Amino acid sequence: MIHKAKVGSNENVTIVSFGDGTVSFSAGYTPDLSRKFLLFKKDSKGVPGIYKTGSERTIEDFKPDIIFEFKNKESFDYFIDFLTIAKSIFIQEKIKQ
Repeated sequence: MIHKAKVGSNENVTIVSFGDGTVSFSAGYTPDLSRKFLLFKKDSKGVPGIYKTGSERTIEDFKPDIIFEFKNKESFDYFIDFLTIAKSIFIQEKIKQ
């Protein structure tokens, strides 16, 4: 689900919740191929507990609600490194439970 909520003292925060089947995401690009993105959108037809990915497409085809833009390979690599670190933290937290 993609929605706005208050988180702590922060008002109107955009939250993208994975795991309930209401978010679709895809790699995407502009029609002239000059910019690359990760695209996210609400998907009311989702299957609970299952996420869906799309094939790479233009932003006009996908009609995203949220876009992550990567200006160069290094910024994407840094994002992947961050996800790897976050994954290890989440795994450790799960083990502690």
